[in-house]
Amino acid sequence: MANNFFDRARLDFLYEWIAQYRFAQDNGTLSDFWERMITAYLDKFPEDDEPEQDFQRERTNSGRRSLRRPEGIPKPIRERLREWFRNSRRHDRTATSTAAQTSTTVKLFVRASKKLPEWQYYSTMFFRSHIQPTMGTYDEYKASVPEGEKVQAQLAWRMQCIRDSYTAASEDVKEQVRQFKALSESSVEDLSGDSEDVARLVGIVNESTSNSASSSGASTATSHVTATGASGITPSSRKFLQLKRSWGPQCNHFVTPLQL
Repeated sequence: MANNFFDRARLDFLYEWIAQYRFAQDNGTLSDFWERMITAYLDKFPEDDEPEQDFQRERTNSGRRSLRRPEGIPKPIRERLREWFRNSRRHDRTATSTAAQTSTTVKLFVRASKKLPEWQYYSTMFFRSHIQPTMGTYDEYKASVPEGEKVQAQLAWRMQCIRDSYTAASEDVKEQVRQFKALSESSVEDLSGDSEDVARLVGIVNESTSNSASSSGASTATSHVTATGASGITPSSRKFLQLKRSWGPQCNHFVTPLQL
């Protein structure tokens, strides 16, 4: 999909999510990614959440339904977002070499995550246990709207349900959310104070970069990444791991660049 549909602010938002999209692709968690990314996008750009217009799809010569839309019927924003990410390698700003990917991965772990409102972390931690059982279905919501009143788009309704649930949550739950938010928005480097410690913490070591200058006949060295133990990490980093793991069962579907 061409970039010209999204302006600079929207593109900056999308580029920030590319690493999480790739991670979700590799780990089979795209459904969770779409939910989180689209929710965050429409929270930031609510004016893009326009109801989809109904239209009759034409048939192709082979009898299949045409993907072409009639003139004046725009693609819904969710479809545009999905297309953008599926074509993201065409407009990725990052380098494609293995060494560059390794460097980018380390930077993602070192750099603090994008800051999000508390209700989004609440959704991440408690959607299945606290929100989903009480929100009902979108069809039930539409049926309950008095005639003449505006019906919210499905995602806007969903976000409102999450916000309302968080407002009604206990103070104990809110404190857990605040702790998780503070932890997620702190970089590992801030907590450890040592960039080498970060590499041990996330379990990756670039073995060949330091030897690339001495490699005969090679202009660039291929980075080899191996898993290592987390021994030798500082107490603050160990505390970071313990805190992350303590929320593990609740947050096992939450993927960010800081997810271990």
